[in-house]
Amino acid sequence: MKNLIFVIICYFLSSCSSFDNYFNGDIKIYESFLIEDELSTKDTLPLPESLIGIAYISLIDTMLIIVKYKQETYLSICNLNNFQISEKICLKGRGPNEYLSFQTFEQYNKDSKKICLYTYDSNLSAKLLNVTASWQQNATVIEETMDLKRIDNSVFCQGIFFLNSDNLFVKYKTSYRDLRDFIFYPAEYALFNAREEKQIIDFFGKKIASNANMPILPDHLYSGITRIKPDGNNAVDGIGNMDYINFIDLRNKYAFGLKYKNSLSYEEIKNISIEEMMKRQKSAYNDIYVTNDYVFGLYLGNNPFTDAADMLNNICVRIFDWKGTPLASLKFDRDISSIAFDERKNLLYALDRTEEKIFIYDLSKFIEKIRHAV
Repeated sequence: MKNLIFVIICYFLSSCSSFDNYFNGDIKIYESFLIEDELSTKDTLPLPESLIGIAYISLIDTMLIIVKYKQETYLSICNLNNFQISEKICLKGRGPNEYLSFQTFEQYNKDSKKICLYTYDSNLSAKLLNVTASWQQNATVIEETMDLKRIDNSVFCQGIFFLNSDNLFVKYKTSYRDLRDFIFYPAEYALFNAREEKQIIDFFGKKIASNANMPILPDHLYSGITRIKPDGNNAVDGIGNMDYINFIDLRNKYAFGLKYKNSLSYEEIKNISIEEMMKRQKSAYNDIYVTNDYVFGLYLGNNPFTDAADMLNNICVRIFDWKGTPLASLKFDRDISSIAFDERKNLLYALDRTEEKIFIYDLSKFIEKIRHAV
């Protein structure tokens, strides 16, 4: 309990004013997690050998969503009750219910009869996929198709989410008019209403982190994984190449960020040499899964410029609550690239990048410790 009090005091009381040039919102520094431990594999999910090219996974109730890019369809759905898999979902193509380019930001729409998933085709249209019927019929069942014309510059969107009253929440990565001129515009969190009016959630500053030695760098600094809380009131954005994770309160239109101690900051980027950058750069958040209680961030922690032996040293799942409390850091024993959490059984499903298998980890004892401590 003393450790928890120390952690909470550290990150709530410490904010760094030197970040003011790059953020309008608060950036809080945290130094440790309540729980720091290692994970061991419990089981392996049985998958057919024909299922290859898995990019990432997601989960809702008993349905494990498997996104793949090397087959004629983009999606497979596995029912975890009986491990029956439907593989012919979201075909590639130009026909009805087909996709030229598939994307999902893991936002679900659920009622007592069916589970639906918001999917996107080239960020130009949204298709509400009936997951339940698609699995039952082994076919693509679309409930509704919605155009996204009210979103300007949708090509730069790294997250599109449907809110109540026909509002949209959008995460924009760094944008540019022409990548060759190296003139970049800051990332944004934005809300669009039904009248196509745009409102910026004032978090990212007007000034963008840049470095004269690496003119293309800003295009990579703000890219991340954005997810929305199932109740639709909050969102989270884990940055891929900087050790920041941002929490967005959509009701109060407020955001704050968490940065791990001693990690490379946006403030330091402007004067760093290429050699120093290569020494200190760390890959950060590669995937995020959320529930109404917790945020599970897959953190890589490796230096992308070193050899492959460094890849497995730091891969972990970081667990936060929606207040941004750093609850747990649990180290993997494998090269994990995507995660999904079954909150009914406290099981974490993790995709092994190297073996292309899905391993299962039991988080019951860690979740129990968190619940008793917080």
